[in-house]
Amino acid sequence: SHSSGEVSGKNNIGGLAGHNPCGGNITESYSSSNVIGESGVGGLAGRDTGFVYRSFASGSVSGIINVGGLVGLKQENIENSYATGNVTGETNVGGLVGYNEGNSSVIKSFATGNVMGAISVGGLIGKVDQYSFGTYNSFSTGGVSGDEFVGGLIGANNNITIVNGYFNNHEGNPNVISGDGTGFGTIIDDDQSYFYDINNLPMSLWERSVWRQGINTYPTLIWELLGSEGDCDRDGDIDFRDYITLKKHFGHNDVNWLDGDFNNDNVV
Repeated sequence: SHSSGEVSGKNNIGGLAGHNPCGGNITESYSSSNVIGESGVGGLAGRDTGFVYRSFASGSVSGIINVGGLVGLKQENIENSYATGNVTGETNVGGLVGYNEGNSSVIKSFATGNVMGAISVGGLIGKVDQYSFGTYNSFSTGGVSGDEFVGGLIGANNNITIVNGYFNNHEGNPNVISGDGTGFGTIIDDDQSYFYDINNLPMSLWERSVWRQGINTYPTLIWELLGSEGDCDRDGDIDFRDYITLKKHFGHNDVNWLDGDFNNDNVV
């Protein structure tokens, strides 16, 4: 599923879904909508209690409380997903998730937009609930600014586990992983080229079946490559170089993929 355009309202406002109260999953979906609201505002979903998987949002998001580039208020796991839009709000403001509540985790996901807020502001997550299961193999790269509990990755982390996470610390960013001083991660001081090599920590600990090294870009999710309408090397053209890129990333240099069997499983 996907959506585009402009979405505005008051509470539980999302580019694709407003309030998903019954635990329904959102998979392989995206929104390019710009979203404006007050409470529970997200680029994909405003308030969500289901599993989000292989989904993304690219529009800008603005609100007051629980504002996120992908989901405003999240109460289940997010995995293999990302957001690229800029996010502005006041309290619990994050590049991916505004407020990660309850027994939820963020896994193998990222945010690249700039984040601006006041209290509990993070490049990836604004606030993490004390009952959350943690943040794993995820990163953020945008600028982050706020007044209180401001972190490059997470604003208020509540001493929850952070595993193999990082953020790119631009000038003016908070020089901490989390704004409340809890959790551990890798801080790279504005050295974007460091992230281009997934053999560097912490990317070297990530699953190669999930992540790919970009060409002069941050790591991306392999499913993005398969969903990019043929432009696998992201150069704006669809040509034989895309075929070569696919071969390299799947490690089948001796296989003729012109028959469309890209993962060599004998099924097209």
